[in-house]
Amino acid sequence: MNFKTLRVHLGNPAAGWAALGRSVAESLRTRVAIVTVAFLLAVTGLAALLLVHQSEVQVHAEVRLHELDEVVQVASLLSHDLIKRQRMLALAAESLRADNGVDKSDALRFLEDQSALLAVFTSVLVSRPDGAVLGLRDGAGIREMSLQLADRPYFQTAVTEMRPVVSDVIDSKTAAGPVIVFAQPVIQAGRLVAVIGASQRLRERSILNDVATDRDKDADHTAQLIISDSAGKILAHSDPSWLLRKASQEPTVSDAWLQWQAMGAPVEPLGIGLDGDRYLVSVAGVEASDWLVWRVRSRSSVDAPIEAARAKVAGWIAALAALGATGLVLWLWRLFRPLDALAERARHLFDNDLSERSPWPEYAGEIGNLAHVLHHVAAERAQLEAFNAEILRKLQSVMNAAPVGIAFTRNQHFELVSAEFCRIFGRALDELNGQPASAIFASNEDYAMLGKLVPEAFESTGAYMGDWRMLRADGSVFWGQLRGRPVLLEDPERGTIWTVVDVSQQVSDREDLEWSASHDPLTGLGNRKNFHRRAQRLIDNVATQSLAALIAIDLDHFKPVNDTGGHAAGDAMLKAIAALIANCVRSGDLVARMGGDEFAVLLENCNEGTATRIAGKIQRAIAEHVMTWEGNSFAVGASQGIVMLSAEHRRPEDWYEAADAACYTAKQSGRGRFVTGRQCEAKPH
Repeated sequence: MNFKTLRVHLGNPAAGWAALGRSVAESLRTRVAIVTVAFLLAVTGLAALLLVHQSEVQVHAEVRLHELDEVVQVASLLSHDLIKRQRMLALAAESLRADNGVDKSDALRFLEDQSALLAVFTSVLVSRPDGAVLGLRDGAGIREMSLQLADRPYFQTAVTEMRPVVSDVIDSKTAAGPVIVFAQPVIQAGRLVAVIGASQRLRERSILNDVATDRDKDADHTAQLIISDSAGKILAHSDPSWLLRKASQEPTVSDAWLQWQAMGAPVEPLGIGLDGDRYLVSVAGVEASDWLVWRVRSRSSVDAPIEAARAKVAGWIAALAALGATGLVLWLWRLFRPLDALAERARHLFDNDLSERSPWPEYAGEIGNLAHVLHHVAAERAQLEAFNAEILRKLQSVMNAAPVGIAFTRNQHFELVSAEFCRIFGRALDELNGQPASAIFASNEDYAMLGKLVPEAFESTGAYMGDWRMLRADGSVFWGQLRGRPVLLEDPERGTIWTVVDVSQQVSDREDLEWSASHDPLTGLGNRKNFHRRAQRLIDNVATQSLAALIAIDLDHFKPVNDTGGHAAGDAMLKAIAALIANCVRSGDLVARMGGDEFAVLLENCNEGTATRIAGKIQRAIAEHVMTWEGNSFAVGASQGIVMLSAEHRRPEDWYEAADAACYTAKQSGRGRFVTGRQCEAKPH
């Protein structure tokens, strides 16, 4: 409607305004303006919401991974500390020597030399195998004690199983408060002669608080560490008043405790995430004990920065949308002005001589209008891309603030990496972005293997985790824990988010623990547990596998070495004999120390003839060995029993007893020889 038409309706204002409203509503420019502004707001808002949501999801995922990693590290350190203390007591036990049993003078003399233990423990005591305490040393000095430990569960376990034990929390009369006790049996010549006990008072500076403080001193103080046993008794807390109280009553972990109980109360060293409405809780079990490490972080400490960023982004969206909408409306009104001229010109199309006085507008018509619209849309798109680039820059800032290395890959190339990721690999940002992901792996074979494992993991669990040997820019190799998750599980081509943490120390510690669990610490040979595992595997497959033989070896004349040269000479002789036996067998055979001066050799894929040749080789090597020790020369011999594996041997003990019986026959026949199972008689009992 033009002004001339409007003037016709001035006599009837209501009709005039209604006509004007219909004109505006039916106007193409109005409809285009409304649709375009609505579209701009929808696209801008949706893109911003998606980016913020993706950032929020990623931040929460990384925080959860970080929390699990932190609690696992604390649990690992605590386990390592417990093992270290047990080893200190084991080393101290070697200095307590008494051939005829330990008396009070031996105990007090031993305690005088244990100043180093008091730097770690609250008190140290020595007791007889029957539980009678012979002496105790603490901060007040050394004194005799009339104390009986025989009824203590940890003492009973240490005596009956002859192994180190860490007690539950107990109320100690001597320490005047709750303590944990490390019990170390003292074994000489296969006989228990004493028990060393070392206590640590929980209300003082303890191993629990030391580990928690050392691990968390540089961490975010919004996270709290709590340590409890599996029964729920709190052993370490930032508030000392919570010591020995129930974890189920502690406000920050009460909900997580119920979740953990509902899961079956697993003591899991790899960590478990337990999320509540107010707190993010991670729990990990401590190996070598039934303790649990709880790490608590308030959800508000994680969500507050995200909420602030969301509010700021919403403000930017509103401001940009308002500015863009205003500019767009003005531009559209100006852009459609030629249509008014065209309409006005069209109304007077049949007026006389009007073509001279009112020419057609000098616009290119629809093509010109479309060009202007496209140009404007291009400008708006550039503005939207600039906004998206700002969001991506903030996402990069969030990634750089994360304590783990983060990378985004697509088509096996890096597209986005965090500052921590660059630091871990010693490379600059431009040295990684755009480069193939294989550049950070120590070998191409490892990367090829990863390429097979990742799709299977994504399909089964939606995520991947594994430890791999990785390569820094300087050529050094380290163990990295790699975690990955696709951006869209249903479309892996969209890319993958990876995190990397340096776990070289954890891998090294794990390998050391695995080795020590299956090897004799003196000789480095396999231990009895290792022998039983290998022997059981052979017995389980006796019906389908090739022949196998077992050689039981008992040293002859070994006691004079200990009696004359002392236990140090005996240990040196055992190490030398172990090396001689290992040199006489094949690379795939197992040599194990069964205890004292007894050894066993498992020969897989071996017939009786080959077994006797190996036994003869061992016999000669031991007989020819002479050890010089402090001016004395020592030599030993060996009696051996050889038994082939058969269906009669249902357990490793059955097989070894048969070989031991043959060895006993060899000793009775004059020593320094070997006897096969077919030749021996039953060993008398």
